[in-house]
Amino acid sequence: MIHAGFSELKRAFLVHSSASVDKDSISYNLLLFYAVESGLKSIYLRWNNIPTTEKIVDEKLTKSHNLSEWVQKLYLPASVSGKCPGFKLARDNKHYDVSQVHQAWRYGIEIDDPDQQELVRWLETVRNLIKEHI
Repeated sequence: MIHAGFSELKRAFLVHSSASVDKDSISYNLLLFYAVESGLKSIYLRWNNIPTTEKIVDEKLTKSHNLSEWVQKLYLPASVSGKCPGFKLARDNKHYDVSQVHQAWRYGIEIDDPDQQELVRWLETVRNLIKEHI
């Protein structure tokens, strides 16, 4: 695992958030996911006075892509933390949580459209909250 510090994660948040990609593409969705993940981790490090991700003692967090968990650890408003959507793939009816959505987008696997729209809206809401705190 490659570890990152506050400044690197902040820069990743800013770069991924401002990338010029079509907002209706899975590339936008994937970069949005990684922007939010980087931003949440950056805030977590700063608020907990931790120099790098390597020093996070909660092993569950260090290996997690569960953005909902990160939102809860940061005590962000319930309007965000309580509303993290799950999703299903267009090809089956199995439910997944937000920690797996980056895999679907990375591999080009189609997500049920209403679920995808809800996920993107949630990620954009979290991104906007991160902008206020970063």
